[in-house]
Amino acid sequence: MKISVRKMIIPLGIILISAAVFFISLAITSSAKPDELPVYNTTVENGVQLLTSSITDIKDCHVFKAVNRIPDSFVSVSSPETTPDGDSGSFERGSYQFLITNLDPLDPEFSQKAEALDFLSDVDGNWHLTMYIPPVLSACNVYVRVQLRGVSGAIYDYDYSAFYNSGDHTYEHRNATSPMFLDLTLYSDRKFLSIDSPASNGILVTIHCEAEEGKEAVIDGDILIGEDSAVRRAVGRNDDALSFLSMICIAILAVLVFVSALKRSSSFVPLIFLVVGVMGSFFCAHRYTGTCVAPYWIKSLGACFTGVIAIGGALSGCGKVGRFSVKYTLVSLSAVFCALLFMAEILPYDKTAAVKIAVQILGALLATGIALSGLISSCNETVRGFGMECAVCAVIVAAAASGQFGLSLYSPMFVMFIILLATVIYTSFREFVVTEKRNLYLTANLQSEVERQTADLKAIINERDSLLRFLSHDLKKPVTRMEQLLNDVKNTSDENRRSDAIENIAAKLRVMDSDITEIQHFSKTTYTAEKSDVTELEPLLSRIFTELEPDCAANGIILRYHPASIRVFAKPKLLESVLRNLIFNALDHAECSVIVMEAHRDKSICRITVSDNGKGISSPQNIFEPYESGEKNSENLGLGLYICRRHLASMGGNLTYERISGNTVFTVTLPLT
Repeated sequence: MKISVRKMIIPLGIILISAAVFFISLAITSSAKPDELPVYNTTVENGVQLLTSSITDIKDCHVFKAVNRIPDSFVSVSSPETTPDGDSGSFERGSYQFLITNLDPLDPEFSQKAEALDFLSDVDGNWHLTMYIPPVLSACNVYVRVQLRGVSGAIYDYDYSAFYNSGDHTYEHRNATSPMFLDLTLYSDRKFLSIDSPASNGILVTIHCEAEEGKEAVIDGDILIGEDSAVRRAVGRNDDALSFLSMICIAILAVLVFVSALKRSSSFVPLIFLVVGVMGSFFCAHRYTGTCVAPYWIKSLGACFTGVIAIGGALSGCGKVGRFSVKYTLVSLSAVFCALLFMAEILPYDKTAAVKIAVQILGALLATGIALSGLISSCNETVRGFGMECAVCAVIVAAAASGQFGLSLYSPMFVMFIILLATVIYTSFREFVVTEKRNLYLTANLQSEVERQTADLKAIINERDSLLRFLSHDLKKPVTRMEQLLNDVKNTSDENRRSDAIENIAAKLRVMDSDITEIQHFSKTTYTAEKSDVTELEPLLSRIFTELEPDCAANGIILRYHPASIRVFAKPKLLESVLRNLIFNALDHAECSVIVMEAHRDKSICRITVSDNGKGISSPQNIFEPYESGEKNSENLGLGLYICRRHLASMGGNLTYERISGNTVFTVTLPLT
């Protein structure tokens, strides 16, 4: 299949524009994302070092990064007990500690700094911070100083009395996650601040957590800290965006399913897969922002829906390249990718190394395949939206393969999902408009189609009578000749002559059988009331090429076709029969080495040409008349081209022949829609 370089300019341009939009949107969302709060390495009592942040750096709402991870130990909630590593690797149970330091009471600029923090003051005169802790997988107890401030799920064999003034004890692990808002209070009056132990003036937040067996205990998302309304506004915007977009997806999906069923069209199926994938991802992300008793299953489903998006992207691309089925190969790989994503999230983390490597390799291959499939389809003008769905899907698949599933308001994946959703809306609207234009065209041409069918039927009845009269006369010629040859067989003793006569009889029988079969086909197709309809040329030409290319190759002939996304008003089965007949004529009689099939627009009509570099037709004057074979001394009845022209006339088209630059060119003309 030949791809036009000229046609690559538009899709490549649109892909580059889409990429630019993505990076611009990413820059905008990154600038809107809360700033990271500066992190300091601070030595506190007993020489313990902690990653800390200071209240003096808080301006509004910030991402809190001063996370101290202590594996395999539930540390004291009153003061740090050990020197942790800021990134101590994976663990199934352990502790997280955060220390927010207060102003230094001996600082000569204490008053000015305190005044700058007035926006954090509350009615009690103290400074109040709000810390947002996203879901902790998959059970945790949260302490602020020595007070138990939050419980989610249950930790196996956990004695609360060792850390808090309660005798409760949990004996089994229970999964549950729930985001938490913590109110953190710091003294604003210098006289209440200790000069001997500055760290005690701040706030120590401790999280004891435990994951399901075989899983990793993690804080799944960004920790936010700052002024209460700013933190809640940032979290609320994220939740509202996920909720709103989930409802938008449901509405779009309902419309697509309804229109697809109403129009009985499969054109919307790839878009339905894309919307289902986006909707499922948004729903899982939104469900994860509330209390969740099955967090691992929700995460697995969210990852799995990314695989559904990959399936939609595969269905949106090109169908075949030569005889290779691109679409269904990519769909199969997408299904495997979907299953691997699910396994990577649900299996124990120490058993998923091979699965994660497979996800990365398959994701890279799949992203490349979907992008190329969309580019090829765009070059051939066979996909509405210029393959933008494929380009965006490829980026999403690549991101998922690298382990990025976060759908927070400020994440790159969120931006890509919005772009994909916008592309789906545009493409589905365009598809709907095209379908409606087709229906309006059919309605407007219904009366003329009925009149044409009536006129054709009358002409066919007259032609049938003429054909039968001529047929009864013309078939006598080969029959008479065969009788003569039979007499020769009876009356001669020359074995060579007898053999030649028998061979001639067999050849004439084959010709008669071919002619009678041709007439039967003509009768069957002509009298079958196939209605003219809006017909896509690309799949029809592709199907002819795929089926006839092996026959041509077996005869040492190269068959080529140039894809073109053109809609014509035609009878698909009859049109396919005509084009096949023209190719078989060239294959059997032209003595050529190359046959080319292509189509292009010419004002209000479409021209489909079948050309070859063969010897041409020796008697071209009346080749479209019945009983004209186009070859001298041919005993063929010569009905093929006559029937082809009659078929095209029933569609409002025509068939012409000409010799151009040493090439034989048959041109089919049909009305455009």
